[in-house]
Amino acid sequence: MMAIKNDNLEIYWSNVCILKKIEKDKLSSWARQWQAERGLDVNVNFFGLGEESYINERIASELQKGDLAANVVISTDINIFQNKDLLLGQLDQFQTLKGQLPLRSELAQKEIAHPSGCFQPCAVALIIMIYNNKLLKETEKPASWAATLEPAWQGKVVFGGAELPAGQGFLRGMWYLYGDKGLEQCVKNYQLVSSPAAVLQAVSKGEFVAGVVPLAFTGGRGLEDVTEIWPQEGALSVPSYVAIHKDAPRGAVGFVKETLFSDEIQQLYSQNALLVPAVPGVSPPSIVAENDFKMVCPQWSWIEQADMGKLDEAVKQFATCK
Repeated sequence: MMAIKNDNLEIYWSNVCILKKIEKDKLSSWARQWQAERGLDVNVNFFGLGEESYINERIASELQKGDLAANVVISTDINIFQNKDLLLGQLDQFQTLKGQLPLRSELAQKEIAHPSGCFQPCAVALIIMIYNNKLLKETEKPASWAATLEPAWQGKVVFGGAELPAGQGFLRGMWYLYGDKGLEQCVKNYQLVSSPAAVLQAVSKGEFVAGVVPLAFTGGRGLEDVTEIWPQEGALSVPSYVAIHKDAPRGAVGFVKETLFSDEIQQLYSQNALLVPAVPGVSPPSIVAENDFKMVCPQWSWIEQADMGKLDEAVKQFATCK
């Protein structure tokens, strides 16, 4: 059982990279405000690119020692929440957030939150496909995720950042949809670059005819040489989860609700990062509504029995491009 300090609100934060500066400034300001006005000491620890370490590495290290310092974890790194060696194996240590935090019906219906209520999404990023419209006619584009697994697409499609949330979401989604053989075919057909931004650049330049990116990277509007594809199966989902320890101080849920689930932040998620906001009253990106919220959300019953080590092995086999 992990030990935890519960006198202060200790937050581990590694959320939407495209909004990192805004989120970081606002959270730091809110933390000072809550300390001054409500007497709650709030310490926000930021992880990810540009920080001292990555959140998954910190949590793994602390769990091995049985001493997780955070009592609130907020992250798009789905591996933290979907790996039994990390927080998924510590479910009984976290409080249920059902009824405490809002969740729009379109997400609730897809069972994207953990059935226990311990891992609740504050927003959901979506992974779609793009293609170079100078190299492919609309009738030639891959209309589905399944199509990209056909032999004809070998070496022509690309994804980015296997260790990043977008890469994790893509691989888990494909594995969930098409099983071990589908994951093996991904390794054969897809090539790997450093990041989603590199995917967009490579497809735009014609280095690959099609690729995989978060919706935020196309702006929902498309680019001159690049056109979006909303796959027939649906966009692949990457939830940004919130977990709050049972021993977190009073005010923990209130802080998260008044900041992360505020209309201000939820609108930023929707309008600036093209995420699906959790709060029902906040309008989703128009492209999401136009596609009827069609998304692929791996079920928790599948996640909990999956051998996540297979993903690690698959990543090692991808052909990597600079």
